[in-house]
Amino acid sequence: MSHSRFLWMPGFESTTVHTHPMTRHELLAATDEDGYVEGVIAMPFHRILAANANDPSEGGQLLDLLIEALTGSADVTEIQYQIVGLDTEQSDTILIKVTGDVSQLLKEAP
Repeated sequence: MSHSRFLWMPGFESTTVHTHPMTRHELLAATDEDGYVEGVIAMPFHRILAANANDPSEGGQLLDLLIEALTGSADVTEIQYQIVGLDTEQSDTILIKVTGDVSQLLKEAP
C-alpha cells in the first residue's frame, strides 16, 4: 500500500502495512528471540465495533480479529494493540500495530 494515503502517528511513518496475514515464512523471519511478532494492519472500524459488540469482555473477539489479521491464527498469546494511523482513502479504516507471542503457533506443524 502507498504510504502517502496514510496519516501516521509520529514514529510510524515508514512502517509496512500488512494487507494479508503473514505466511509462516514471514512469521519466522519477523519473530524476535522471545517469540513475539509485531506488525501493522489496516482494519475497517466497523469490523472492530462488530467484534466488540459480539464479545465486550476484555477484548474477546476484538483481540482475535486483530491477531488473525496479522498472523492468520488466533493461537497467539499476550496480544497487545496500538492505533498508529488512519487510511485517508478509506474513511473508516484505521492502522493498528498488533503484537503477540507466536511461539506456540510456530511450534505447530506447518
